[in-house]
Amino acid sequence: MENESILALELIQLNPLIGKWNFKGSFKDNPEKWVEGWETYDVIDDGKAILCDHETQTILSGNIIDIYKNSMKISFKTDTKKIIGDNAWEINFVRRKLIFRNTRHRFTGILNESEGTIIGKWENMTTSGKWKYWYDKTFVKINHL
Repeated sequence: MENESILALELIQLNPLIGKWNFKGSFKDNPEKWVEGWETYDVIDDGKAILCDHETQTILSGNIIDIYKNSMKISFKTDTKKIIGDNAWEINFVRRKLIFRNTRHRFTGILNESEGTIIGKWENMTTSGKWKYWYDKTFVKINHL
């Protein structure tokens, strides 16, 4: 983990993410189904990028039905003037509001720095072009890297 670097000015809004987070999520339409896992955000490339590693387990009635692991490099794209992660994720974190968004999925959450939490929800894009609730998700920061 390359956590000695300071984030470049273009990425400074993401500074509250740096560290390791555990999360849990629940599906309002199915109380027997939930997700849990972790995400880490590490400063890389002399502060010009962030590496996000994560693992999500989807659990149904106490049995793991899916494990999803992935890594994503997040950086500022000068041509679009946006913070972008792999697979065209656009990321904004302004005034405690965090948004991860691509053409199919969106997470919107609110940071509570004093409690070290981000509470929000995932949504999916419908065929009619509207966002539809998918599941709730709560992050708890377990350490600063």
